Amino acid sequence: IHDAVAARGLRLVVKAHPGERSSPWAAYDDGSVELVPTIEELERRARSARVALGVVSTLQLPLAGLDQIATITVEVHPQPGHVLSRGLVEAGVAHAVTSYEELGEALADVPALHHDQLPNKPAFVERFLHRLDGRAGERLTEAVMAEAAAR
Repeated sequence: IHDAVAARGLRLVVKAHPGERSSPWAAYDDGSVELVPTIEELERRARSARVALGVVSTLQLPLAGLDQIATITVEVHPQPGHVLSRGLVEAGVAHAVTSYEELGEALADVPALHHDQLPNKPAFVERFLHRLDGRAGERLTEAVMAEAAAR
């Protein structure tokens, strides 16, 4: 991931999972990786971000809904074929890559990804983020469980 991002002249901003105890990113002390320690700092940084990378995550959901961000899900797995972020891809707010080569290609044309994803963001936000019925967490859980059952 680092190499693909750095090859495009971009800077990687990383918010580690709260349960992560080791940091593979600490080895990058050349300034090309910024570790974001808090959700509040991630929120601040997201205001100026143009692309979000990740694997399906609750942190990725609000980023996928932001108008200025193109979302790329990195699905490089030991057993290729199953895309965990299929729901985000089917909602039209993310583009899945299954190799680091594909990641480099996707990063080369972020404006096109953004153009394709932008029209789908309002429906995604309504369905998964802003419904005021108190069931957003339940819908997300159902979607993740359905995805896991399909494996």
